[in-house]
Amino acid sequence: MSNYNQELVNNLQLTIVEEYHKAIQWYNLWCRKVADRENKRKNKLISNSEKTKYELRIISSEKSFTIHWVEVLFVQDGNKKKRLTSHVKQLVGNSSKGCYSPHSFKNACQWELELILHLETALMPIRKRVKHLSNIYRSLNYYSSSLMTPLEYKNINDLIDHSMKKSILYYKNNM
Repeated sequence: MSNYNQELVNNLQLTIVEEYHKAIQWYNLWCRKVADRENKRKNKLISNSEKTKYELRIISSEKSFTIHWVEVLFVQDGNKKKRLTSHVKQLVGNSSKGCYSPHSFKNACQWELELILHLETALMPIRKRVKHLSNIYRSLNYYSSSLMTPLEYKNINDLIDHSMKKSILYYKNNM
């Protein structure tokens, strides 16, 4: 029975890793679009006063990962500029868990809001599936501890292909 439980844990972890890789593809799309916009600003093809106000973050932990947005603000501190970030709040309620409202991005310019909403359409199902997978993970852990047969859990970070995640700078340099 414990081999079967261990197989469940292994498959669950691989499913979480697959969801992570799907989310990273959307993250890379966001990086590409922002890099393109920043290059256009640099080349004066669009207004230099336009700034990207929001950042997509995908953060992996030992057993899962989270996808969220932060608002970015640059403030002058003496002769240095400081980068401040604050989490964008998700909607609450049973039907909207894992979802951001367009009203949450009130400081976004038109192109950025359109990009965020496009990405949210793709990321919301991933976010929901990961939440359910994490609950299954937790339940299996409780179940195995009640049987006094510990299961082996691998750190998700060791299973993830970190080379897939690119940065805005990567895309800016390769355009």
